This record gives sequence, structure tokens and C-alpha cells, in this order.
Amino acid sequence: MEKLVVIFVVAVSCFLAGSVIGQFESVNHGGYSFSISETALPWAQAKESCESIGQKLVSIENATKDDVMVQLFVEKLHTNVTLRGNSWISAAEVSEGVWHYASINKPTYHTRWFVGQPDDIENLNCVYLAVNAMLYWRDANCSASMYYICEP
Repeated sequence: MEKLVVIFVVAVSCFLAGSVIGQFESVNHGGYSFSISETALPWAQAKESCESIGQKLVSIENATKDDVMVQLFVEKLHTNVTLRGNSWISAAEVSEGVWHYASINKPTYHTRWFVGQPDDIENLNCVYLAVNAMLYWRDANCSASMYYICEP
């Protein structure tokens, strides 16, 4: 019984402190909230994982939100927060050359493609933030396992 109480107290204190919750790290910055995964999954499973916690894969639909993410993860304004690797966002190719945010069912009007991207190679239909390229977008095979970012 004592072990159960200790585990419950530790879990509640971690939740209240806003630190790691399950397989996510929660962070708020610039008026936005994000849950950063600690595990890598294929795009569809990452989307389902976000939905299982009542959130969705992040959609970067404007320059302001894009700037907030760059400040947070590249400029490291919160030094305790980091992307663990390339990370899925909700953008995906719905037909050749047509990209939408699956989480909000809207076209990707604001984009931040890396040079030469998207590269029109077959089966590269999902978008990730490239950590080694200042969070510019790259397309990849949706079955690749990557970290991911959720938002409410």
C-alpha cells in the first residue's frame, strides 16, 4: 500500500509541476501550448497518440506560430525544453503537390520548406520539422518513425 501511495504522489507532483507527463513534455511559450513526444512513431500513429490525450498534431498555420517554435526550440529560450529529433507536424500531401494540415483540415498557406523541398519523390507525403535545419520543413515517408509535437 505504501508503494502505491508514493507512486501516486510522485505522479501528481510531476503533473502539477508541468514537467514530463507520460510520454510527453509540456511547454507553454508565446501564447501557445505544446506537448513534445519522448517517443518516435510513424506519422499516423503520432496523430493517433496526440488524439488519445485530447490534442492534435501541431499545425503551423502562420508566421507568428512559426517564430514561436523557432524561438523555443532553436534559440532555446526555455533551456530545459528540447526537441529530441526530427518531429512530425500535421501537414501531409493529400494529392500530388497539394498539402493540408490533417489536424485542422485546412490547406498549408504558411509554409517553411527547406531548399529543394518538397522534392516530389514518390511516397514522401508527410512533413516534419528538421532539427538540423532550423526547423525548416522536409517531406518524408509517413511510415518513418519520428518524434512529434501535439497541441490542444
